[in-house]
Amino acid sequence: MKLSVAYAAGSTSFWQELDLASPITAEQAIAQSKLATLFNELDLKNLKVGIFGKVCPKNRVLEEGDRVEVYQPATAKAADLNDEDD
Repeated sequence: MKLSVAYAAGSTSFWQELDLASPITAEQAIAQSKLATLFNELDLKNLKVGIFGKVCPKNRVLEEGDRVEVYQPATAKAADLNDEDD
């Protein structure tokens, strides 16, 4: 099954196409990608993942063509950003 794994951090990004046996979960696809090797500082257990921009559980079974996205943790709350305008 063809799918991809993506991650972006500022100006650095990662995208890898994979061809893996199904069924496979988002977490398994991430583990089989090179993401953890290239970004060994990532705490993959605590980061959220999604498929095409929609957050999903890591145990979600993937479909052909899915793009698994690993999301950065939020660094500021919207309310905090609005306070800066005062």
